[in-house]
Amino acid sequence: LGDTAKQARRDGAYVASGPAEGCRSVTLPGRDGRPRRTDAYLQPKLGIVGIFAREDMRTPEGIALGSTRKELEKAYPEVSAISDNGYRTVDLGGHRHYEFGMAKGRRVFEIALVDDRQMCFG
Repeated sequence: LGDTAKQARRDGAYVASGPAEGCRSVTLPGRDGRPRRTDAYLQPKLGIVGIFAREDMRTPEGIALGSTRKELEKAYPEVSAISDNGYRTVDLGGHRHYEFGMAKGRRVFEIALVDDRQMCFG
């Protein structure tokens, strides 16, 4: 999180063009774009403000898409209760948190590393 558009491009990411103050989608290096999805969002004043996991990615604690609720709770005992929209969160400090989308409360279907100050999505 926090990389500027220039840093992301230098590292091989594709950063969509857009208005100077608007949010931009980012495709991570070495990845093809996904229809109606993005790998990350960039907010010009904050840099990259959200990164969304792909199927081959894991958190440092081993949680991946498809992980069970039990595995999530073991890796992150401080995870929040499931919200009305089906997401659980883990506060990482420093304006950062994980969001875990839970399919029917049983399996992780989305993982996002998010800057709490972002205004690009959900």
